[in-house]
Amino acid sequence: MNKIKYLIICYLLLTTLFSCEKEGALETTNTKEDYFTISPDATDPVSILRRDFFERTGVHLLFNDTLRHEQRGYNSDGSPYWFTEVIDPAYGLTTSNTRNYQYEYLSDETVMQKSINFIETYFLPRLGKQLRPYSILIVQQMYYLDDGYDSKWAPNVPTRYVTYFNGPRCFVINMSRIGDTEEKVNSNCQKIFSDIIKAKIKLLDDKTMDEYYSICEAYYSKTLADFGLQYRPTMEELYPYGFIDPYDGYTYGWFPSKSLDLNNFIKAFFANSEEEFRTKYGAYPLLIQKYEVMKKIASDMGFVF
Repeated sequence: MNKIKYLIICYLLLTTLFSCEKEGALETTNTKEDYFTISPDATDPVSILRRDFFERTGVHLLFNDTLRHEQRGYNSDGSPYWFTEVIDPAYGLTTSNTRNYQYEYLSDETVMQKSINFIETYFLPRLGKQLRPYSILIVQQMYYLDDGYDSKWAPNVPTRYVTYFNGPRCFVINMSRIGDTEEKVNSNCQKIFSDIIKAKIKLLDDKTMDEYYSICEAYYSKTLADFGLQYRPTMEELYPYGFIDPYDGYTYGWFPSKSLDLNNFIKAFFANSEEEFRTKYGAYPLLIQKYEVMKKIASDMGFVF
């Protein structure tokens, strides 16, 4: 009986060996094709705009979220089977944004060129290589339906319009909400830069922010009363302690947490030029000290002042 079992095992091993040899070695397939890059043979006006933009900036330009739409075969009824890949700006291994963004695309070449001029004049010049997005999708409108909204207060699901979204491999910008005045454009750009820096800071090693946090370490999350301050202090009363915007989290008698302080300070940092900031807060050494530290952090990240 043992001899029979032995022969069976040998037979199975030999069968497996020969079947593997017959099958041959596995070969890698080209599963990582580049659908962002424009072919040098493409001659249509939009392809030329996109290709020239990449050559100037090193950033891929998109006017549509469809990366590819190709026939992969036929269905059982004989109709062609198509495969479509769209770019999901929120996709990432560690991202959790599940909103289904909808777009209205730009169609006029003159408007496309105007949007490119905006990107190259106001946006990219401030972003060094480390901060520049892999690709930029420029659209006329961007929104999502807020399915989580409490329907008791509204008969229809509300539409939420979005000015921009900074995703792992694509930055989407809604040109209809950027503004038509220099002041509005600059204001929106400052918000964008603020969010880019905040997102980048989250990825930094904790030690990188030690110098910044050390400036106000004695006050974070402490009660205002411990330092002789009233329940609702004015901004001017908090400036000497190194904090900005007392009505965003300070109304309950506490100094801000580190995260709230960082959020508020970065907003003020980008809302003012360095000259404006020093003029406004020059009498408060801790605020100026924090500005200088933040400027170095942002510069090291690749932000261009």
